Amino acid sequence: MTATIVELEAFTLRGIARTFKAKTRHQISQLWNESVPRLFALPGHNPRALYGACIDMIEGDGPNCGFVYMVGIAVDPSAPSIDGITTVSVPAGRYAMFTYDGPIVGFPQFIDTVWREHFPSTGLIKRDAPDFERYDERFSAESGGGVVDYYIPVE
Repeated sequence: MTATIVELEAFTLRGIARTFKAKTRHQISQLWNESVPRLFALPGHNPRALYGACIDMIEGDGPNCGFVYMVGIAVDPSAPSIDGITTVSVPAGRYAMFTYDGPIVGFPQFIDTVWREHFPSTGLIKRDAPDFERYDERFSAESGGGVVDYYIPVE
């Protein structure tokens, strides 16, 4: 698996965020189930893709480490927000993109493999910005599989 380096323009995500740890990461699918119907009701949303974004890391060892994950949709940043919705700015810049093609149940293992093996082998340095996955028309929610692009911001 190789990374494709891409340049992205800045965009704004809005969605629902929760904190997860290694023991609770399997609950991300529940967040998706709860979030998706609400995302398409957000003012100014762009329906071409949905996003899963790691918007903050909780440093620590073992059970103390974790991350804040958001299920979101791109929106016009000038559109009004709604209570209970998190807004995140994704900055423009270089991203290492890894592509997954398969059943979504294998995606967590794919992410682990990217971080343990493939990203370190690139020699790239992660910059301080959210990493995110993008689900567009190549992914089928009905079948639970397809193509997902995973982006890591790099210097």
